[in-house]
Amino acid sequence: MSNCKCPHDSSIDELFLQYDKCRNEKDKIVSFFLASLSTHNLLWRSFLPAFVITRTYPRHHFEPKNGESDPYKEQCAICGSRSYIGLDNERYNILLNLSVKFGGLGVFIGIEECIVLLTEFNKLSNE
Repeated sequence: MSNCKCPHDSSIDELFLQYDKCRNEKDKIVSFFLASLSTHNLLWRSFLPAFVITRTYPRHHFEPKNGESDPYKEQCAICGSRSYIGLDNERYNILLNLSVKFGGLGVFIGIEECIVLLTEFNKLSNE
């Protein structure tokens, strides 16, 4: 097992921090999804797939695949994400805007997208 505290591991920590905040809010997430069908609010529609994906996502630390030594080539043997995966404010806003415009359905939603969507759900849920 790898002991690196790389951006990948920080992203996994953030993913589950956000998930743990809403893990008991399934009914509310489904309500947002159903409301999105009549309001056409694609952000609300995106919360459900992020929740479902994260619910079954493995909590893990980065495990290098194929023993790569270049951190920009290293993939995690468990989830396939790169070791340097992570969100800065610009990337967060890009992913948020894509979800607002296109929703989270019909495309693969990865760790970063799930973090953004669960964070946004938690903000709305607390209002």
